[in-house]
Parts: sequence; structure tokens; C-alpha cells
Amino acid sequence: MNQQRQDPDFTLVTTPQAVPLAPDQVVNEAKQAFSAQGAVVPATPLDRIKQALTKVQNSIRQEQMSTEKSLQSTLSQATTYVNSSQTVDQISQLINQIQALSQQATDIQTNSPQISQLVDQLLCLVVDQHTSLDKQVSQSLQQAVSSLSLAQSAMFQSQSFAEAKQLLSEFKKTLQDLQTPTRIIQ
Repeated sequence: MNQQRQDPDFTLVTTPQAVPLAPDQVVNEAKQAFSAQGAVVPATPLDRIKQALTKVQNSIRQEQMSTEKSLQSTLSQATTYVNSSQTVDQISQLINQIQALSQQATDIQTNSPQISQLVDQLLCLVVDQHTSLDKQVSQSLQQAVSSLSLAQSAMFQSQSFAEAKQLLSEFKKTLQDLQTPTRIIQ
């Protein structure tokens, strides 16, 4: 029921007057406004329970993803340690071979090409192991930061579970109150 008056210089638009809302309508509109802004206002104990359970469920999902990520990291770290151990074993074997080929001065002269080849292999393994250890240092530092983040996340999850516990206790009390018949004093 907008009324418009056309005039060459301006257009006037009028709107109908707002109708006063009943108190329940005001509450519902306020809830919708808060919900639209992202804040959910639980109206009943059941709504609070549902909200708490949703938080707990989200926390459990985060914990599950965190655990899977930690497991993957641990498996990756174990693989790195196995590879590192194998490389150290190879280095040890090469050193033993070089020692065996160079027991005496005459052996060194005779076995010089072979010893040189083993030293080159040894050098490659040492460089690879050094690079691998540098990566392990970096990964360990990243894991330390990640562990701090996981600790903080666990604290927040613990708070969510404590809140859910409190809300469930309140809900249980409300149920008990509803089940207890009230006496009418006459």
C-alpha cells in the first residue's frame, strides 16, 4: 500500500505504519535477528541441550581429525627414523669395507680405485643423512608448535564437554521436576 506522488522534481514514497507486535512476536523476531547474525539464543533447556550436543559433536569431530593427523605424523616420523637407521647402517658398512680394503699401505695403493668409489658413496650418504636430519629438525619444530595448538584445542574441547555436562544435568533436573506431581495447597 505504498502511495507515490509523481512530481517532476521528486518522488515521495510513504509506507504503512508499523503495527505493534505482541510480546511473543518481539521475542521471536529478536531470536531470528540474533540467529541471522550468527548468535543462537537457546529458548528452552532442550534447545540448550541440542546446542551443547552439537558443540560436543563438533569437538569430537575435531578430536578425531586431530588424532588422525597425529597418527599420520607419527607414522611419517617412524618411516623417517627407519630410513635414517638404514642409512646409518649403510654408512657403517661402507666404513667397514673401506677399513678392510685399506689395512696396509700396500692395500691402499692396490685398492685405491675401489676405495675412492666407496668414499664417494660414503660422502653421498653422509650428505643425504645431513639433509634428512635438517628436515627432521624442521619437522620437530613444526610439531612442537602443532602440539601447543593441540593442547589449546583440547582445553576448549574440555570446556565444551564440561558445558554439555552442566546442561545435561540441568535438563535431567528439569525432567525430574516435570515428573514430580505438584501439590496444590488449599
